[in-house]
Amino acid sequence: MNLQENHLVDTIEGEGWVFKRKVLIAKVLYQLQTSLDKNDRSMGKPIVSGKIKRADNANISWGFEKYTLLLQDKKKIGFCLR
Repeated sequence: MNLQENHLVDTIEGEGWVFKRKVLIAKVLYQLQTSLDKNDRSMGKPIVSGKIKRADNANISWGFEKYTLLLQDKKKIGFCLR
């Protein structure tokens, strides 16, 4: 039995920028999937998952902190690495 049944809503990909607070960390290529979690506790809130690949040659290490991904269409998504 799958307790976390998700429904895929959208897939987006493009070029964006990752910021730590207001400091630009990296130019990236992203591929994200948005799905709705059908778990009763989440009440159908969207879940965003995906991959981010560095598109520049910057040698800045990333830690387990909060970051912001600025998408191609200027929308922002907050995330943490796992």
